[in-house]
Amino acid sequence: MNQPERIVIGQVLAVEAARRSLRIQLKHKYLQSLDDCDRIWLTTVDGVPLRAKIETCERNGTSARVALTAGICRDEMQALHRAEVAVDSRDCKKVSADMPDLEELEGFKVIAPGGRLLGVVFETIDTPAGGVIRLLTGEGRTAALPVIAEVIASVDINKKRIAVVDPEPFLVMDDALGNE
Repeated sequence: MNQPERIVIGQVLAVEAARRSLRIQLKHKYLQSLDDCDRIWLTTVDGVPLRAKIETCERNGTSARVALTAGICRDEMQALHRAEVAVDSRDCKKVSADMPDLEELEGFKVIAPGGRLLGVVFETIDTPAGGVIRLLTGEGRTAALPVIAEVIASVDINKKRIAVVDPEPFLVMDDALGNE
């Protein structure tokens, strides 16, 4: 029988052993990866794998608070600090290995509704609140745009294009911040 592919989606940042709760920093392209999953793989820094069942999951920006079901002792929980978090590809419908990592978006054209070129990504920033792309506009100005579902409509890897929906409420021109 074929083993499913394990996809590393993040790392454990904090552990609350008594509550069987983990705070996980998710890789940007896997922000929605836990939405349909009921189990995760945790590999400790010592290389010990553990498969755990998710009781609840709450996402907040690029992190998630995951409570595990009973069955993991406190000592095992404590060993999960800094553990690698992975999912089986068969367990998770929304994991997309085809979506580029945030830093791979540099050089992509950002297209506004109607096909207007908004700018070209020259820098990406991964923040605790989520990803940000910095654009160089056709007028030579720079701007920032969050990489969130309310802004990004689609990403075409082959054409190196990011389609956005109504960027105006989220677009921050650097000169508005007093920067050059």
